[in-house]
Amino acid sequence: MVGLGGAAFPTHLKLSASSGKKIDTLVINGCECEPYITADHRLMLEYAAEIICGVYITAKILAVDNIIFAIENNKQDAIRNIESTGESIGLSDKIKIVSLPSRYPMGAEKVLLYNLLGRKVPVGGLPFDVGTVVSNVGTSKAVFDAVINKKPLIERVITVTGDIEKPANLMVRIGTLVGDIVGDITGITCIDQNTSYKLIFGGPMTGFSINNLDFPVTKSVNCILIKKVKKLPEKNCIRCGRCISVCPMNLMPLVYANYVKNNKFEDCRQYFIESCIECGSCAYVCPSAIPLIGYIKTGKAVLARK
Repeated sequence: MVGLGGAAFPTHLKLSASSGKKIDTLVINGCECEPYITADHRLMLEYAAEIICGVYITAKILAVDNIIFAIENNKQDAIRNIESTGESIGLSDKIKIVSLPSRYPMGAEKVLLYNLLGRKVPVGGLPFDVGTVVSNVGTSKAVFDAVINKKPLIERVITVTGDIEKPANLMVRIGTLVGDIVGDITGITCIDQNTSYKLIFGGPMTGFSINNLDFPVTKSVNCILIKKVKKLPEKNCIRCGRCISVCPMNLMPLVYANYVKNNKFEDCRQYFIESCIECGSCAYVCPSAIPLIGYIKTGKAVLARK
């Protein structure tokens, strides 16, 4: 089993790695990780009992009593459903629900923990370094399925959305081809250089485009985004500082782009490039259409090999 929040980190490693740490809080992440995606929201509306039981099982494994369920404030129906379901199954007193601002990237672990508990995960660290374990709502349902129903992780909910008439959330078997999913909903049967749209695995901020329909859905895929093609030429940086102002980690993305272009990878480390959570906010606001997140990923990958 892996986490279903997008990173697909093995759940057993997350729970066992924290055994040597003092964990006092289990945080359940009910915040969507990106715009457009509504898979977790749908899960909280339709599988609240399973999620809550999965949360309780995880808390027992970690031996923690403090459970915080974080949900964005634009999902009041999910908050009410989790509250009422918890009361009906007698577990409402075990879980504290906290409503957070609906602002990207609230679903990112480090951002979530700082806004929720005021705890800063150290550079290169993980949530258990500050006494917490963060688990996604989809993971909590999967824990319930595995422990109670003896069901392995063979399916997950994904959002199919974008520039289409009927967006949907679907329960999809792992390994299902994108073409089978997209074809049923949109009628799209091929992708080539002549098409006026592109398919993105993941959300608009951190997802990546795919060039054919034979890609399978994996455990880490939470969204298939269909967007009309709009290519902008990359221009020189005008040093407006927008990328710095939107960075949730208080970094300087423009510096990384310049250093990576000039193969000065070690200089990136001096500006804490490893602390970047790759949310994509910098690239989204850049008026020069500089693919900042691409440069950052390249820089981190090169440094990781050294």
